[in-house]
Amino acid sequence: MDRELLDAERTEMSEGALQDLAGEAARELEPFRERLARDAYDRSIRASTDRMIRERRRLPVITYE
Repeated sequence: MDRELLDAERTEMSEGALQDLAGEAARELEPFRERLARDAYDRSIRASTDRMIRERRRLPVITYE
């Protein structure tokens, strides 16, 4: 459900807004870029972008126990 919530929020955002967040994530991760494999870097960008979406939209984290 958590992934579905984030994916739904992504579809509601404009492409420009998503690109802005991805750019901000890339700037945050720039010091680590050379040390990460390409796929790890891409996953990190996505995770950082998701974090920013969650923070800005005040979305809960849905977990199961």
